[in-house]
Amino acid sequence: MYSAGLLHDIGKIILETHAKVNYSAFIRKSMNAIEPSYKEEHAFFGITHAEIGLIFCKHWLLPKPITASVYCHHVLPDDDSQYADCKYDIAIVSLANYIASLHGIGSSINNHRPILQPEVLELLNIEKLNIKQLLNTVDTEMQDTCAFFDIKFPNLYKLRASLVESPILSSPNYERRNSLPGNLSISSLTIPHKSLNPDEIVPDTLAAIQHNFHFERLIILNINPKLRNLETSYSWPESLKDSNLEHFNIKIDVLPSPLLNNLRERKASIINSRNKENKILLGPFKIEEFLLFPIVSNDRLVALLY
Repeated sequence: MYSAGLLHDIGKIILETHAKVNYSAFIRKSMNAIEPSYKEEHAFFGITHAEIGLIFCKHWLLPKPITASVYCHHVLPDDDSQYADCKYDIAIVSLANYIASLHGIGSSINNHRPILQPEVLELLNIEKLNIKQLLNTVDTEMQDTCAFFDIKFPNLYKLRASLVESPILSSPNYERRNSLPGNLSISSLTIPHKSLNPDEIVPDTLAAIQHNFHFERLIILNINPKLRNLETSYSWPESLKDSNLEHFNIKIDVLPSPLLNNLRERKASIINSRNKENKILLGPFKIEEFLLFPIVSNDRLVALLY
């Protein structure tokens, strides 16, 4: 059980170290989340820390109680689940996770109350637990751990503040704002992560960029290495699909030298009419100026965002 407690959030570490957008960024962007954190995770990453933790537990062939605790500590398994026989172990981890969250310990989203499933209380018979003695033991062990690893444990006032905040946040009259600094909405920032299909990811990403930064239009120009062309692959808004820009392509060899140099250095470029060489790009778009951002994958320039 000790190992299960240590590893129950291993999925968060995996997302932090290997996801394209790390877990720390998710926490920052979900400060005022309305849904429980694991639901917000799914909207943001397309997967929860419990789900990706399960994948790694199976890959590492970890014992079943540990795997079950990693996967089910937020939502206990159904009776027909392969982890149903581990419910008691999962409930212990779930309760420990809840107590830690109440004390403001962990990586849970700010301004969101921890949730304890009713079934956990039924399985553990909370009335028979000596909470005072349990917390005293935890406090002693945490102090020893902090001394060993030279880390700081939240002081008494921080713990008391967390305990006071929790019922306040649990109040049905408490209103949360689903917004971020700068009027950036969580929903728009998380749009790209709701699918792994490029035909959904890319247009939704362009829509989110347009919504948040108020660009008039956005076009992805893919680099065709065989033909040495820049070709339109995606555009936004949808009205551009019926225009000539939807089928725009241009030879890389005719691009202005300053632009090519910027692309080699992975730098954004401002294309305007001050440089006569830029007319070859400005003409098809019928504008006086636009921004061109390089899109890099595995350190290779693969496309441009207009």
